[in-house]
Amino acid sequence: MCMCVGSRRLVEWVRTHGHAHSYAHAMAPPVVQQILSSMTDIGWGGGIKRVRALRDNTRYFRRRLRAMGVVIFGHEDSPVVPMLVYTFSKMAATVERLTDLGVATVGVGFPATPLNEGRIRFCLSAGHTRAHLDHCLSAIERVADELGLRYSRLPRPAPPS
Repeated sequence: MCMCVGSRRLVEWVRTHGHAHSYAHAMAPPVVQQILSSMTDIGWGGGIKRVRALRDNTRYFRRRLRAMGVVIFGHEDSPVVPMLVYTFSKMAATVERLTDLGVATVGVGFPATPLNEGRIRFCLSAGHTRAHLDHCLSAIERVADELGLRYSRLPRPAPPS
């Protein structure tokens, strides 16, 4: 709670223009129920299993990309995996080639990123199987060779078994 001491004019100004008055509204009951239902689903009914599957898929996918020598951003456990391709032309060509090979992805470029930091974004889910991920990774490897996307200068770890 914010206490404002001052003239009546100042108090009225703070009430009508202050952040709390404009933005701090209570959540609507349906929103609260949706959050509670989501948290219940995660905690019970296989939710923890799905969260673990997503974590495992994410770590496997990121490890394999690093082993390929492509540059990826983001936290180790983030299921949104940006792969740098740098130029707009390579971004468009990568999306097109991956689509041809049966891999859905999104290109993200300027103005959402700096001009020379175009990237391809992969979004993983717990529903992906290892076969899905391996298909995607082999397509990425093929396109990385075709378009010269192996920019990483880090030592390449051994591919996971």
